[in-house]
Formats: sequence, C-alpha cells, structure tokens
Amino acid sequence: MNRRSFLLTSLISLLFISGLYLTHVYMINTDGILWFEENIVDANYTIIGYEEKTFFSIFGTKTSIYVTNHNDSKGSNWFTTKVNNRGKPLSNKNYQLEYTEEYVKITLLNYKGEISSSLRLHYKDFKSVKERYLE
Repeated sequence: MNRRSFLLTSLISLLFISGLYLTHVYMINTDGILWFEENIVDANYTIIGYEEKTFFSIFGTKTSIYVTNHNDSKGSNWFTTKVNNRGKPLSNKNYQLEYTEEYVKITLLNYKGEISSSLRLHYKDFKSVKERYLE
C-alpha cells in the first residue's frame, strides 16, 4: 500500500509542477522589457536591448539585442543570449558598447562584472542587398 501511495503522490506532484510551468509559458505575459537603447550617431545605427522576464530567471535572464540601420529598414541584425544576474533586473552595469567606423562590439556582463558573452557586428554586414552589389 505504501508503494501505491508514493506513486500516486509523485504523479500528482509532477502534474502540479507541469501545470505551473505550462501556465507560466502560455498564459503569463512574458514580453520583453526595454533594458537599454543607444544611438550610434556617426553610423546611423540604434542598438536596443530587451530582457525577457521568466519564472526561472534565477538561472539567467534571456536577452534580445537588436541593431538597426536608420537608413535601411532591411539592414538590421539581432541575437538572443542569457545573462546571469541572479534574478535581478538588468542595468547599465550589465553591458558595454564599443564602436568604431567598421563595427560595434557588444559585451554582456554577469552579476560579478565578468564577461558573459561578446559579439562584434560589422556595419558592412548590415548593408542592403542592393548596396552590396554596387560595391
């Protein structure tokens, strides 16, 4: 009888946890929260960072970074990654931007100030197809 009670209790617990997770994923609004927005005036680009709040954000906050060319709506790029900030909201201490005439480098930092990820995006990769063929 004890084995049967244990299996039934385990099954009910598993169903409860699965229900909580599915409710969170499908019913709670997890739209991105604006984390930062910076304009690079010389190159006519905007860099926008969003953080996505999730139930399990203690394991890392999912982020989306968008880089857009003001002169060409097709000239944009984006990537997603995670930043470990121990469940706290991301701030300006969690990223660094470095830009030159050729590229922009985006460095994401965790709660200790250590590099979580880094990406260098070259402006020539944002040119429209028409501009690439004219070169």
